Amino acid sequence: MATTGDTPVPGDIIREGLTNDQVEFLKRNFAQEASDRGLIATFQETSQPDGLKTLVVHFARRSEVTAPPPSGRAAAPSAHGQSLTRDQRQKVERFGPMLDFVAKHEGTANQPGGGFNTSLGFGMFIPGGEKNLVEMTLLQIDALQTEILNNPKNHFNSSAIGRYQIVRKTLRGLRTQLGLSPTALYNEDLQNLLGATLISERGRNVAGLRLEFASLQNVSAADILAAFDADGSARA
Repeated sequence: MATTGDTPVPGDIIREGLTNDQVEFLKRNFAQEASDRGLIATFQETSQPDGLKTLVVHFARRSEVTAPPPSGRAAAPSAHGQSLTRDQRQKVERFGPMLDFVAKHEGTANQPGGGFNTSLGFGMFIPGGEKNLVEMTLLQIDALQTEILNNPKNHFNSSAIGRYQIVRKTLRGLRTQLGLSPTALYNEDLQNLLGATLISERGRNVAGLRLEFASLQNVSAADILAAFDADGSARA
């Protein structure tokens, strides 16, 4: 449980498999509970393939909802987006050339919007085609990746999504590792951070980078290392 000032602030609560009536019941009760504790509760609803719903409850102090972050400090991750810290932005800048290199070989770099809305097979495993991924929450992305995996036409057994084609298992691990809220948006900044984190963790290891990004399997080691060694901080 996180604490802010004198009021304990619970972490996000996730409830799955809910009917509409159950969703409304929980929203009323969580809102009342938050009010009694001097907090505000916000809600994110997501429809599941079976017609039921998932509800995410996010708590915050009233002062946090209206007050801007202190001068010189980055805003905390919110339900509407993921604000990167200074260190995270520096990581993204450092590995910018490698991120572009990965996107080029994943086949997403030249897609509309820079590839941030690109899914496996360019939307062929999603009813209705590509979605606006950058405006979807991580919880919605998870549900979409599950839908992709469950598509009987998907013989690749993959749920790759976004500019760096990150699969569901990896994305779930990154959510836990980085402490990301399920209501954070899968936007450009967050996708870049996730890609840079994967690159940083693999390090200057060709085998590891090829394992992380399947599109690099047939790319020469020299080209991979050149992209890894290129420091994007100098061009920022």
